[in-house]
Amino acid sequence: MPIRSDTSSLPVSGRFDFNRTIAQHLRRKRTASLLNLAYPEELLVKQGSLEQFWEQHRLPGRPEEIIASPMPRHYRTTSKRRIKVHQGRITAELDHIDLESLPEQAHLMLLEPEAHRQIYELLLGYLEKPAYREFARHVNFLIIRGTYTEHSVIFNVDQFDAEVVRKGKLLAAHMQESPVRIVSAYMFLDPSRSDYYLESRRPDEHIIFKKLFGPENLSVEIEGRRFYYEPTGFSQVNLAMVPELLRVVRELLPGDPGAMLLDLYCGYGLFGISLAPSWAGVIGLDAAPGAIRAATANHQHLLPEANVVFSTASIDGRALRRLLPEPDTMREYVILDPPRSGTHHGVIPVLAGRKPAAVVHIFCGIEQIPREVPDWLHAGYRLDRIVPLDLFPGTANLECCLLFTPRPPAPPQTEEPEAEQKPRFVHKGRVERTYKKRTEGETGTGEPKRPFKPRRESGPARPARPYKGKPDDRKAAPPARDGKGRPADRKKGPAGPKERSGGYGKGRKGKPADSKRSFGRKGPGK
Repeated sequence: MPIRSDTSSLPVSGRFDFNRTIAQHLRRKRTASLLNLAYPEELLVKQGSLEQFWEQHRLPGRPEEIIASPMPRHYRTTSKRRIKVHQGRITAELDHIDLESLPEQAHLMLLEPEAHRQIYELLLGYLEKPAYREFARHVNFLIIRGTYTEHSVIFNVDQFDAEVVRKGKLLAAHMQESPVRIVSAYMFLDPSRSDYYLESRRPDEHIIFKKLFGPENLSVEIEGRRFYYEPTGFSQVNLAMVPELLRVVRELLPGDPGAMLLDLYCGYGLFGISLAPSWAGVIGLDAAPGAIRAATANHQHLLPEANVVFSTASIDGRALRRLLPEPDTMREYVILDPPRSGTHHGVIPVLAGRKPAAVVHIFCGIEQIPREVPDWLHAGYRLDRIVPLDLFPGTANLECCLLFTPRPPAPPQTEEPEAEQKPRFVHKGRVERTYKKRTEGETGTGEPKRPFKPRRESGPARPARPYKGKPDDRKAAPPARDGKGRPADRKKGPAGPKERSGGYGKGRKGKPADSKRSFGRKGPGK
């Protein structure tokens, strides 16, 4: 089968991209893929890259040692192939798998179980036959889901008509005779032929999902409990690491019989139902109606007596304010497990405003950590533990469980005794006086306050005292000048009634008195 690796749709988060850090470490190892390394060496590369990523983003705390996967290879319980028909030839191409980011990793089949390869070869053999050529033109993807022993096949097609459904049922009959155990098969309608596993938008047709054979739902057994979920619902691709993930969450949130647990993005109820016996009650929210239907059914057949409620809701700040009950005296804890794209705007401030006693924020995409950790820190929480889990061996990604708790209040500041102020330097022996505004009852000696002198309300105004200046400034006043600019004592005779007094009068050039003062031939008054 031709293999193609497409990484154009991967998110890029700037200069300190974790995938880029992994690639730098791989260049030092002189290899292009984590799959070329032994698993212990791969864990060392991821550990060093994670610590470098943490320091570059100046995040608080220090990541703990990565928890290894029991199955470092062939662990993926979900895989897909894109079906293409070109010049009469049908190929099943290894399309971009979510969470894989290094373009050199074109041999990702090492992450899939051997049974998946056998199923793809079986189906491709039938699609290449002339009787199924037209059916193959309508198939977008072949998808395999399930467990390591039981497998389900989903045909993602672009139309539902009589011929497509008939050919699908014929293929289903052949699959039941396969040596590999295929327990169910389905057809899913996606006319947009999107790049997603199942659909990009829900089509307008009423029937979008059709069972060919087998049970209505898929199932997985975890810690002795069998959880059911719809074939289009979310489930972890590394089933071997799910018990370890549950153990870490229990360790971070040991349980409180007198507290409430909020399970956001609850899916089919894995955390809420598994942890319910240790809490007074559990509230689970998810935006997918199918996930809530599965979670409610799992609650009814696994723990019907537990106080657990699941609801469908768009998880954003406004919806949480409307749906969640008002916080009361009962303590509250939160499990936040969003998709790789992260939480919507406003979710973290609303949750922090409820003042939960602890929050476990699970990141399945490490690139969102630098964006969302500051929201918790600004809301008054501190980061206590960083527990990374290798849910995706052989790929440049990690699952991280972060524990946030309220930051303790700052200790009260005690008033320090005022230090004795040094006397200010006074020049030439002058005495510097300091004036302090008196308030009623404050005299410093215990005596009653001396009243201020009242302001005069009536009577003749006091004449202003003329300024005489300092003794050194008393100089002889310059002699008065007449209108022609000559001293008055040089006048020939007394001044006449029409003679002007003051001002410059007529200047040397005979200009009127109101003209600008002359500054010479080249001055501004010329």
